[in-house]
Amino acid sequence: MNETKRLAAFQNPEFYKKQNLRLSTALTPRVIACAEDLPAHIELPRGCLDDLEALLRDHGVALSIQDMRNDGKPLDVTFRGQLTAPQKKAARALLKEDFGIFVAPPCTGKTVVGIHAITQRARNTLILVHRQPLLEQWVTQLAVFLGLETKEIGRIGGGKRNPNGTLDVAMLQSLVRRGKIDDLVASYGHVIVDECHHVPAVSFERVLREVKARFVTGLTATPLRRDGHHPIIEMQLGPIRFEIDSKSKISRPAIEHQLIVRDTSFRHKGDAERPPIQALYRARAADDSRNELIIDDVLRALEEGRSPSLLTERKDHLTFFADRLAKFTRHMVVLHGGMGGETASRGCGTARLYSTDR
Repeated sequence: MNETKRLAAFQNPEFYKKQNLRLSTALTPRVIACAEDLPAHIELPRGCLDDLEALLRDHGVALSIQDMRNDGKPLDVTFRGQLTAPQKKAARALLKEDFGIFVAPPCTGKTVVGIHAITQRARNTLILVHRQPLLEQWVTQLAVFLGLETKEIGRIGGGKRNPNGTLDVAMLQSLVRRGKIDDLVASYGHVIVDECHHVPAVSFERVLREVKARFVTGLTATPLRRDGHHPIIEMQLGPIRFEIDSKSKISRPAIEHQLIVRDTSFRHKGDAERPPIQALYRARAADDSRNELIIDDVLRALEEGRSPSLLTERKDHLTFFADRLAKFTRHMVVLHGGMGGETASRGCGTARLYSTDR
């Protein structure tokens, strides 16, 4: 029994970190255990199945499986996109198994692969995210690649709760109320967890424990965690079935990036020998010659038919550039913090938009 339990346990790095620093470890467990010892049986996460089969085989024990997973309801949707060669490989690897993880850098199309898997699994699906912008992005992408209206996709989170039980996107936090997991979680045949490296958080792991779906898919760009709790990811979602290395050719963006350094004449004119960093930021943002150089670069990009992005960390600086550049372009989008969840989550198209006749 102890060997079985150890399949769902791992050393806690935080314990040894505190121990090395001679800090108290009284409230920090040496081992993190994800198995649960119940009166009639031991409960292990789904990702431990392969290891359990190997352990019992080594001891000469035949494993008899009674499959009580939920097949869910049929889902009739068609994928209206085209996968790239790497995405096809990832899709094949994921679809060969009932559960597992797809690891790939940003902008390699993990969401598209997930949507393709939805059409191939053809079971009612719940997509779990941890932030509202991700929820909105999934709704938009599902509508595009499945040819649906956004109102046909259920939402749970961000002040909305209108699941349809067929194709829903939910924020994990919204499925926990007063310590109780929403019963809806167990009613799907396919569950996708986006940015699944967040699963080790206690509340997220509790939600995954209640998932009864036959098919479970995890998507992430970063399968490792600083706190060392990443073993929980594979315990709950299964092993990594396909991985695209960030250094591989297929993960590189189609656009080649080039860094061009622009020297300026900016010099801080304050009295202090080492002025506060915020004072330097303010002075730099107010430097006329530097600002004019930036504006010239943006205008040159516009004349070349490009779509420049101008980034600054100060809102007043952003307003200055927006006002100066508005008359030179037909459409200009301005995004900044504090715009509100509804505006920011929808992306550039719904942010502050300048329109001119030029």
